[in-house]
Amino acid sequence: MALVKILASNIFAGAGFQKLEVGTVYDIEDTLAEKFIAEGKAEKSSERKGVKLEFEVATPSKSDSGNELELEEASRRIIELEEKVNSLVTDLDGSTQANGELNNQIIGKDEEIAALKAELEEAKAKKAK
Repeated sequence: MALVKILASNIFAGAGFQKLEVGTVYDIEDTLAEKFIAEGKAEKSSERKGVKLEFEVATPSKSDSGNELELEEASRRIIELEEKVNSLVTDLDGSTQANGELNNQIIGKDEEIAALKAELEEAKAKKAK
């Protein structure tokens, strides 16, 4: 922990992002203190005591009936998502098959074009003779 004196008026930190007052000395974590000092928002303080920032961690309350409802809702949502995934997989399979058929048609047309070009060149050669 490090003691820093706040220089900037727009700093919020701690539990609930409390506003830090300019000129007040706070006891904060070293990494946060280094960041504030590097940004010019605070300076290291030599005072012996500062306001300690509180950091809270919220934990959810337990409710048996709520958990059952949440589990039922989660199960229903999983089933819906599985159905959507299966539908998308089916659509993808159909699209892949259609894509393959179109590629085969393109290859066939390319071969027809090549044959017609060859025939055209042959006709031009005969006409030039």
